[in-house]
Amino acid sequence: QGIYRTAMYFVGGTVALVFAVSSGLLDAGIWIPVSIAAAIGGGIFTMAGIFPTGLVAIIGRVSFVRRIMPSLDFVTNISSAATASLFLASTLRYLTTLTHFSLLLIANGVPAGFFTQMSGAGFVFFIKSFVPNLFFTDLGFREGAAAFFFQSLGDVAPEAVAAALGLFGINAVLPALFGIPVLLLHPEDRTDSVDSLNTKHN
Repeated sequence: QGIYRTAMYFVGGTVALVFAVSSGLLDAGIWIPVSIAAAIGGGIFTMAGIFPTGLVAIIGRVSFVRRIMPSLDFVTNISSAATASLFLASTLRYLTTLTHFSLLLIANGVPAGFFTQMSGAGFVFFIKSFVPNLFFTDLGFREGAAAFFFQSLGDVAPEAVAAALGLFGINAVLPALFGIPVLLLHPEDRTDSVDSLNTKHN
């Protein structure tokens, strides 16, 4: 699913960058080449997500990758229906997150139109895609990207940062807090999960 998520980040980032440059929000000299690279990367990740078997066949030609090929056998068993479902789920999740960010920008008083807000969200998640997807590792990158993108609209950096922090709270902190009672009240589930992970690694 990480492939589909990254594809969304790159494709959305390409659209966001093109819109921002054409609207004068970002400098064309710097960000047009970045948008071209993002488009190429988005195309590669999208094709890898749509045709995972073909991707495995291509990378299997690399000598040092052949050693791990047996661990990638499951890819050949992914059906077209499963691929389509994963791609659709990732797309819906991405669009939902962009909408959340847009609503938070409105709530914090950032003076931007809908398409500017959505392109700002796309830019933020494109930058975020270069940071490991762990709980706190992207904290600061997302907020800095939001402040950078919306700086041309005036002194709205605090509002943009507040919106980005709000999104972090909704998408990461709240689910984690809701999960704590489950772990405390059902420790056997936690033990089963750890044992399952250890079995897979062994």
